[in-house]
Amino acid sequence: MTAQAPVLETFINRYSDRNYRYPVLVRHQGTVIALAMDDQRRIYYSVLNLNGQDSSLDVNFWSPQPQELEFPREIAEVGFGVADQLLLPTIKIGSRTPVAPGTVVAANEEDKFLSRTARLTADAPFQAMSDGRFVYVFRQAIAASHPDQITVPGPGDLPVPIVDSTLLVDRFVLSGASGASQAGDNPPVPQLQLNLEVRFRRSRSKTRPQSTKDSLGAKDMQDQPFFEPTQELSFINNLQDGRFSILLLPTSIAEVSRWQIFACNGATGLIDAYNVERSLDGLFNTRGTQAPSTTDAAETALDFSRPTDHITLSPGVTLGQNFSQEAWIFPRVTAPEPGLELEQALLGANQKTVDAPPSVWIVENRRVRVGFGDGTRFHTFLTGDVLRSNQWNHLAVVFSDEASDRGYHLYINGLPVEVQPESSPGLSLNALPIGAPVTLVGSPSQSFFGLIDEIRLWNRPRREREIRRDRHLRLTGQEFGLAAYWRLDEGDGPEILDQTGNHPPAALSSEGFAARAWVTSDAPIGENAGVNRDSFRFEGRTVASGLASLLYFQQEQARTGYDQQAKPVRQGARVMLAAATQAAGSDRREIATLDFGVNANGRLAKIPDHLPLQPVTVEREGAPVDVSAEQAEIEAIQQQIDQILSADDTADVSADLARIETLQATIRDRQQAARRVDVNAELERIQALQGAISQKTQRITTITEELSYLNRMFTLVDDAIENRSIAATVPAAVWIISICCPSSTACATCATSRRVARVTCKR
Repeated sequence: MTAQAPVLETFINRYSDRNYRYPVLVRHQGTVIALAMDDQRRIYYSVLNLNGQDSSLDVNFWSPQPQELEFPREIAEVGFGVADQLLLPTIKIGSRTPVAPGTVVAANEEDKFLSRTARLTADAPFQAMSDGRFVYVFRQAIAASHPDQITVPGPGDLPVPIVDSTLLVDRFVLSGASGASQAGDNPPVPQLQLNLEVRFRRSRSKTRPQSTKDSLGAKDMQDQPFFEPTQELSFINNLQDGRFSILLLPTSIAEVSRWQIFACNGATGLIDAYNVERSLDGLFNTRGTQAPSTTDAAETALDFSRPTDHITLSPGVTLGQNFSQEAWIFPRVTAPEPGLELEQALLGANQKTVDAPPSVWIVENRRVRVGFGDGTRFHTFLTGDVLRSNQWNHLAVVFSDEASDRGYHLYINGLPVEVQPESSPGLSLNALPIGAPVTLVGSPSQSFFGLIDEIRLWNRPRREREIRRDRHLRLTGQEFGLAAYWRLDEGDGPEILDQTGNHPPAALSSEGFAARAWVTSDAPIGENAGVNRDSFRFEGRTVASGLASLLYFQQEQARTGYDQQAKPVRQGARVMLAAATQAAGSDRREIATLDFGVNANGRLAKIPDHLPLQPVTVEREGAPVDVSAEQAEIEAIQQQIDQILSADDTADVSADLARIETLQATIRDRQQAARRVDVNAELERIQALQGAISQKTQRITTITEELSYLNRMFTLVDDAIENRSIAATVPAAVWIISICCPSSTACATCATSRRVARVTCKR
């Protein structure tokens, strides 16, 4: 190793001017770019410019010194283009106090870190990628409490941080990498430069002109260029330790792709998978252009088949005095008892008390009853026959306390239906909810009978057009006013997850209910055309590392061409996601991998929200076999090797090593015949044995090299004694040598003893 180290150093370029971490490599237009962050959260880069100076070694083509990546002065929130970009305050070098607005600061006096969005970079791993036109840099934003945070006035003039552990994106163009240096000139230094954009010159806005006289351009009226602002993906929040990964997924339409972003949610512990349409300019189109689907997105639903089936929402969801309650329901026909009204609890509370929360019941299979307690009495309202049994119905219950629109409004499949108070109309129409939390789906007695999917609770009254627009689409969980959202796509288990992250998992009432409740859903629910979000977790495990993802294409044999010969043909795209996971109470980390199919629209295949992990196994025919005898023999041989080498470092143990390899081959052959082989466990055992063997083999190799060196020295000494002409310098230390002959018997050529004290040994 010591002999090879100087050779390797020839091919290594080191930058030791600062403490670097989180290295990233990206290939852009055939050029390799290396990026890293220092301990001050500044990002630097170096370019491998093969068009530079003439040299036989690639290592000489790297930039002489890393360059700091310059970020823009402005930040914009993706999806809120009407709000325009926010200009960060300018700060001079050596100060942390912003200068007064309108103050001109010379370029050499400006602190380019604190005056730009670089200050918003979190101390965490980041990612860079290229689409062939731009270099994208994705980084985690600092938390709201960070000293470098910037705030703006919010409601009530309270300070609101501009970022909070969200995802930031910047685009750069590479300049100076294509031109070769002229004779005698220094090669051009490639640079990553901010991308320019076009805005209205007077208003400096992309969307709003100042007046009819305003015109578009790449510079403002002061001749200052419009650099593209940092893009904040605010819907990707609660990032932690830079645990995210970004891909571009193809679609069936040429030059149309979608962003796929995996991110660990530090608040919920889930992995959020975001799928966003890529806009024509290469950024993000949160509204989408493709027509949204209205089917095939509903994965599973819950089947309430017994009167006691229910879900406990702990500690409950408080909706206030303005709220909306939505769900897709599939009511089954239930025969009422003679002389009694059939009332089944769908949502809210178990009893109609004066302090009950907003609640919903299904009456006589077709009608809907709603009500709440105001602290004095319980008020109820009832519809006519508006539901259809044995088919999916979208139910939306809205309550508003606005003077012009106070009261209940009910919608079935997006259309309003009439609802009337059941008693004291004047009193009920003016009543307001007491604000108790919703704690139940179903009820411990007289529960709803049928299927339920997509439960959404809002702390604001939704409008008819909103309900009609969104009832067939899955939400992201981050919509304005969405208090709780249960997709019910877990597929199994006793818990359901709130996709908003505002509440802990809700619990199914019993193990029996959990075992029979999960069914495949055919509710008419589709994907949003813009932003799609799926959240999942590994059952019983937590993510303990960053995320790694890869887009690849599977190959299959297909008959193509004139000869119709079977050839490997690239088929559908797939995505592999990997992360280290850890079980509770264990310090052992194991790799979890997920393999997704990608459909023609650039979206991933659907998976359950709960993913149980199974050890990697191989299915074989035959019964399990016992290999303990072979393993015991391997351990015995290892002990024998240790004893031999401790007594004689030069002993030949090749036969023992060969025996170990034979036993390992036997173990592999026998395990391949077993029906189920735990590959993880066997690989660990084999790796441990191989590690021990490698150490002993290295020890033997070292001794062999030393003996070879001594034999060469002996030859030189013998030649010198016999007055031969040699072209080598003999070290003085070898003139008096005492060695141990490797032979186990007496050497007739040397002496009658194994130990000789002379400089010639013919063996």
